[in-house]
Amino acid sequence: MTNFIYDTTQYPDTVDPKFLEISTAWANQGGQNTVTLTSIHERYHVVWQYAKHLSDLNGDFVECGAYSGSTSNFMASECKTTLHLFDSWQGLSDISEYDNPLYYDPAHSWPSPKFTYDIDKAKDNLKQHTNIVYHEGWIPESLTLDSNISFLHLDLAIYQPTKGSLEYFWDKMVEGGVVMIDTHDGWSTGAQKAMEDFFSGIRSIEMLPTGKAVIIK
Repeated sequence: MTNFIYDTTQYPDTVDPKFLEISTAWANQGGQNTVTLTSIHERYHVVWQYAKHLSDLNGDFVECGAYSGSTSNFMASECKTTLHLFDSWQGLSDISEYDNPLYYDPAHSWPSPKFTYDIDKAKDNLKQHTNIVYHEGWIPESLTLDSNISFLHLDLAIYQPTKGSLEYFWDKMVEGGVVMIDTHDGWSTGAQKAMEDFFSGIRSIEMLPTGKAVIIK
């Protein structure tokens, strides 16, 4: 399979109507309004494009850090095998010296304290998809999977779970598979450090304008 690099000249509002259909349906059922929030819209668009491209590879999709299921929704829409979601749904684990302390600052406005979310609500958000398996627990301790992986999306914000996920899943990635890591435009300092530590001397990292990094196996 030819390596795919996201075309940053594309603007989501002008591309495939299926993406707009998925976005609109998510917004209408109470999910984040990806149609009108352009910066968020573009971040989901890049995930969706890679999911489409990787859907014919012989491997499952994995997301670590699923939260409400917004990114999972776009991955599941294109996944032809199984999408595995790993999350504690109890928020972030302990911070390290590499992590941005603002994630733990009570005065800083995040969607909910330390990214907690009700797993039952996440399942309800994604109930239209029948190809999802939920794995509840702290990462990386809860990681257990026998499948080959074609698409791994990490949105864990901090160092240790990001590093542990890469250590666990990298050898399970199929040739041509993609690891995508959300660094949130430099806010997730720990996630970026974990990525750089793990892939140093192994693979090159393609940073996209959306704040996501792409590594091809």
